[in-house]
Amino acid sequence: MDKKTILITGSTDGIGHQAAIELAEAGHHIIVHGRNRERAESAMRAIAKESKSDNLSYVNADLLNFNQIKEMVSEIHDKFDTLDVLINNAGVYRSKRSINHDGLEETFAVNYLAPFLLSNLLLDLLKNAQSGRIVNVASRVHSNHVDFDNLQLEQGYTGVKAYANSKLALILFTYYFAEKLRDTNVTINALHPGVINTKLLKSAFGVGGASLTEGASTLIFAAIAPEIKNVSGKYFVNNRPTSSKDITYDKEIQKRLWDNTEEMLKNFL
Repeated sequence: MDKKTILITGSTDGIGHQAAIELAEAGHHIIVHGRNRERAESAMRAIAKESKSDNLSYVNADLLNFNQIKEMVSEIHDKFDTLDVLINNAGVYRSKRSINHDGLEETFAVNYLAPFLLSNLLLDLLKNAQSGRIVNVASRVHSNHVDFDNLQLEQGYTGVKAYANSKLALILFTYYFAEKLRDTNVTINALHPGVINTKLLKSAFGVGGASLTEGASTLIFAAIAPEIKNVSGKYFVNNRPTSSKDITYDKEIQKRLWDNTEEMLKNFL
């Protein structure tokens, strides 16, 4: 099996951390990401100990801060010529509406805008790979409606609605970007990791779930499975392509969201 360089956002805990351990055990070079240097470095050491691998590095950025994301991308470009896989795993749940430095709702910013920004800014390194992959960790909990006049949920905010809207946006982005990447060597897919026993699940829905190992399995499949080398623009559940909600296939909505997003991020792209 080819050894790959894999960046996993939000790999300091949860399913991202578990996926990092298992992929490091398999011999891949894992770029561990955390909100700050201390968390990222500590997670890298823990992953190294658990996986018995020293083929690791770390980067840090608060995904609410787009300037920090750009600085992290610059550091990755300085250290690596190629990125085989980008796993956009990091996610948040906010029970109360909060905004970041740029006035954007935090759930939308971390769960959708940060993956959009990272995927575009790291695309050149992914194209340098023999077969680059972008993996977006979405959720079955995605909305069936987009209100372009209320994307930031200034009206009617709830934590669940914000989370579901962000995951819908991530899937719409996945499908639209797949079309743009059609004639390249880069694929992009989304997935639902299952109902997994993470901090986010407990805080959002007050329940537990399946093991982190089970949750990480679909991430790992989407990242390295040879049988989906040329598969793009799909939504995976239990390692199988599955239909997402009808709205996600609306090409006009996909394009309108992309255009809106480019406008929101015009100072950072």
